[in-house]
Amino acid sequence: MITRRFAPLVPLLLLALPACPGPRDPIECEGDLNCGLAAGGRCLVNVDTGNQFCAYPDSSCESGMRWSDYDVEEPISGQCVAGSPDGGTDNTPPTIVSRSPDANATGVSRTAAISVMFSEPIAEASVTTASFQVSGPGGAVPGAISVTGSNATFGPDAPLTPGTQYTVTIGTQVTDLAGNALASSSSWMFTTGTASWSAPALLETEMNMAASEPRVAWGGTIVMATWLMASCSGAICQQPSQVWYSVRQGGAWSAGAAIGGVPGPVGGYALTVDSTGRATIVFPATVGARSSIYAATYAGGSWSAPVLIETDDTGNATAPSAAADAGGNVFAAWQQHDGTRDNIMANRYTAGGAWGSAVPLEQSTTAASNPSMAAGADGSAFAVWTQGASMYGARYAAGSWGQPSVAGTGSGRIRVAMHTDGSAIAVWPSGNDVLANRNTGAWGTATPIDGVDGTSLQAFALAMPEGRAMALWTQSGDLWQCRFDPVQGWGAAFRIESAGGTAQYPTLAFAPDGSGLGAWEQPSPSTIVSPWANLFLPTSGWGAAQLAKPDDGVNAAAPTAFYDVQANAFGMVWLAAPSGYRSVYAASLQ
Repeated sequence: MITRRFAPLVPLLLLALPACPGPRDPIECEGDLNCGLAAGGRCLVNVDTGNQFCAYPDSSCESGMRWSDYDVEEPISGQCVAGSPDGGTDNTPPTIVSRSPDANATGVSRTAAISVMFSEPIAEASVTTASFQVSGPGGAVPGAISVTGSNATFGPDAPLTPGTQYTVTIGTQVTDLAGNALASSSSWMFTTGTASWSAPALLETEMNMAASEPRVAWGGTIVMATWLMASCSGAICQQPSQVWYSVRQGGAWSAGAAIGGVPGPVGGYALTVDSTGRATIVFPATVGARSSIYAATYAGGSWSAPVLIETDDTGNATAPSAAADAGGNVFAAWQQHDGTRDNIMANRYTAGGAWGSAVPLEQSTTAASNPSMAAGADGSAFAVWTQGASMYGARYAAGSWGQPSVAGTGSGRIRVAMHTDGSAIAVWPSGNDVLANRNTGAWGTATPIDGVDGTSLQAFALAMPEGRAMALWTQSGDLWQCRFDPVQGWGAAFRIESAGGTAQYPTLAFAPDGSGLGAWEQPSPSTIVSPWANLFLPTSGWGAAQLAKPDDGVNAAAPTAFYDVQANAFGMVWLAAPSGYRSVYAASLQ
């Protein structure tokens, strides 16, 4: 006679999960893997009989308890079990079964999720940014964590930096559902893949206008590009009379459009964006017999009408420079003719308020020119300029500008950058040398940083990422760099390109993690002037210079580097004229 045994009926609200895979013998699950980790199975022991059985998480059971499988230990089949005498006691800590990316993996996608599979379901509340950390050269990577059963996944808020090593650390704060903690922390590293340039995007399509003087600045979730536009007919173009803009947000550029209300022909101008994404342009516009300095702001998706920020009608006001501090205040400086010579003037926009009154930064009888402005995180600012055969600087702090002081001797245009602690670094040309000086309340000693013999110094770029500084310049047609460390000082200068032909007009952009992009124009292998770029990584330094657009036979000019905070991506904007007049193009490192 054959006797059939049937499992007792179970109320519909309870979940009956599959039996342990493999042989029907319930005493041999021999580990959690045989109970199906995907379903959260655990292999437990009945303390009364010593027999093993599979048990699974179930919403009908109280916290810390599991639903025992059917066809296992007959007395406890189909019940919520936990401890003695009716169920298995879980004293086993979870372990890491697999991880992705693997340890020492290379070429990892910048958008890949980082995931860990444990030997059993884990308590969701135990997996936090403290117990599941992903860190790079700039520290902890911001992102979101999700937990599903035995799996924990970290998704970065923005794509990771290309060609960069990251470390994943799983801490002992991670526990299973019974509260057992991971026995020891675990760390491993992986390296992201390299990036390539996207296809160039055309930012404006005006057929009867020519673009010039592109500028790019970034902050918050936006990158702002601006440029001048001039009406053209045949081979003749008028003086630029419009300022256009395009906004990059979410990895895409808006269609180029004019900023309304520009009162007259426009010359060299300045652009800055604060940390909230509020942009400001400061520009000279000719109205009547002279040029005056105006400013307009971009916020909430539109530009304000330009306002006059100086009222001296004696002579022309030109060559503005502008910078925004961490609080949204904007500082502007420019040179203004008084009928005899050029002076350096400044004005400040108060966040949430308006522009103040223009004030002189110097009162010398020697003509001054080429101001450069930087702003600090503490509400201070620093302006530098050329005056005679000397370089001067003045600091804004506690509501007013201090007295100017000499940074060193030289000629040409000086550049300045500020660190979050309020210190400032300036670089400038002097004869056949590049000089630098640091101001931490007073100027130090001006020091040559180029270390090479070369003439025709051109186009400096200066940035200060995380307390360090970097300068780019061209010397005898080659592009050079030098880095400053607050402890070690300036390092050795070296070239960052070897393409041949004259390199010109370098610009720099840096990310919060210390990575950066240098951009410049230089002939390509086919002798066409092209936008070139080189990526700097804190862990490996400068890479190899590469073209930012195809070598397509079309000359390019004025490449300007940018950093997209939202997408953690570098890129550049440049001018090119495939047909007709020059237009504005952009590309990014994907």
